[in-house]
Amino acid sequence: TARSGKTFNYTFAVTPGLYTVQLKFAELWLTKLGERPMDITINGRLVRKSWDPASAAGRTGMATDLRINNITPDKEGRIVIGIRATGAKDAILQAIGIE
Repeated sequence: TARSGKTFNYTFAVTPGLYTVQLKFAELWLTKLGERPMDITINGRLVRKSWDPASAAGRTGMATDLRINNITPDKEGRIVIGIRATGAKDAILQAIGIE
């Protein structure tokens, strides 16, 4: 399964601390590298610009993980993940892990 769209967000309430956010992707529908670029933000900070899951994996049909270390909650005790398509195709995300 996956969530896709032009823009979507996830908000997680967490306790104070230092976290690693792991985002999981797989390009299972499009056939060319670079067809699904997206900007990824965490707590309003751009962590990847025009990032494409198939390009990161090296080919379509292959899963790839994106790990962002040293994330602290915002002033309201949340981790907010934002995904925004930067091309013609929707952004996509298969799973989120927060450690």
